[in-house]
Amino acid sequence: WFPADAWALSRARPVYETVPGFAEEIRAARALADLPRNARRYLERVEEAAQAPVRFVSVGPDREETIAL
Repeated sequence: WFPADAWALSRARPVYETVPGFAEEIRAARALADLPRNARRYLERVEEAAQAPVRFVSVGPDREETIAL
């Protein structure tokens, strides 16, 4: 959720959350199952927090390095 007006935005406060990371290389991933477990958990947490599905994940700068979920 992002405030639509400046007054509401000025009152917004960030919520910081620490999540487990991962050291595995993900650039070759082409499907959700190819991602490390903690990367998949991170995406699940983003969906929970945003209350919206994650539809795409980029694992590199090239167009073919995007996973459609």
